[in-house]
Amino acid sequence: ITPSGYAFAIWGLIYIGLIAYSFYQVLPAQRQNPTLAQIAWAIIGACVFQMAWLYVFLTYQFWLSVVFMLGILACLAFAYVRSRSVHPTRQVRWLLQAPISVYFGWITVATVINVAGAIYVLAIPTDRIETFSGVITASSGGLIATAIMMGVSAGLAAFVGLKYHDAAYPAVVVWALSAIAIRHMATLLPITLVGVVLALGLVAVIVRILTGEAAAKR
Repeated sequence: ITPSGYAFAIWGLIYIGLIAYSFYQVLPAQRQNPTLAQIAWAIIGACVFQMAWLYVFLTYQFWLSVVFMLGILACLAFAYVRSRSVHPTRQVRWLLQAPISVYFGWITVATVINVAGAIYVLAIPTDRIETFSGVITASSGGLIATAIMMGVSAGLAAFVGLKYHDAAYPAVVVWALSAIAIRHMATLLPITLVGVVLALGLVAVIVRILTGEAAAKR
């Protein structure tokens, strides 16, 4: 389920967004905002969990890394919901909500990838990918499990995007699913097809969200 390497370039956008958010939340007009104070602690928690995750992942403690990844996800889920309670001025949209949406969207997919990796390390037979004569093959059980996890990510992205009228969150998942599809194009065609179908479905959701916003502004 690992995406192509270029997918991780999204961290540049995530860091730019977090820098923008950092400046926004220390503006004099925002310093006494209780909602932003709660969001700030959630973002700090996510960053702490992420530092811990990096250490345990690089030391091959994969199931412990899943625990910390879930901690990141929980912190960002709280920050996301709270950020959506703030009146969506243009400044709020671009400096508060969008950075959290992009970060949360990527961590949603990263959690699925992390869990899949941990399962693979356990060497469960249905999840093994074996090489035979230079061709990568996988059992039907492994393919089905991968497709289900990708579907869960897409379903969550569609639900959250429509519920909060947020195009950024599903857009990040489209980016990740597309990278997964491209990564396995030459080896695991079923995974590529699932990724393409789910990505196109989310594109339709994004168009619906943007069309609704445009109609609301008229």
